[in-house]
Amino acid sequence: MSPALRALLHEVIDYAGQFPPAALSLADASAEFQAIMGSPDRFWTRRFIVKAPQLSELSGTLQETPLAIVARPAAEGLRAQLTTIVDEIAALVEEDGHPESLEIAIPPNEAALKEALGVMKKRADDLAGTQVYFELGWGDDLPDLMSEVASTWEDVGFKA
Repeated sequence: MSPALRALLHEVIDYAGQFPPAALSLADASAEFQAIMGSPDRFWTRRFIVKAPQLSELSGTLQETPLAIVARPAAEGLRAQLTTIVDEIAALVEEDGHPESLEIAIPPNEAALKEALGVMKKRADDLAGTQVYFELGWGDDLPDLMSEVASTWEDVGFKA
């Protein structure tokens, strides 16, 4: 492989072994990720993607591993779910975990978005160093919702 191509492909893939088509268990996905990270193919793999409800199961298993956390909280109990997720991220950081990104799918309404932003802003210190992405549903109010997020959270990304 040419040096230019190798540089282009450096860490372009986040490993998503728990998601289709592989759909591995957390233990199997973690083992496969560790095998990749110990192989010559390591150069193009960056983060291990984990579902937010499984963060507590990672305790001590992926220290110093860059993580991408995917959260899909339900509209009911949104505040409690997000608080739990941020608590688990803070605990992970205490154990030398490295959550690089947090992607949160927000239920498609303004009230849910404002509630999520309130939790995230209140807990911003616990998320320092973690890039936060909000996944907002498509709709006529999408530009307004994006403006609301951008005006509240300085360094944010969006996914649709």
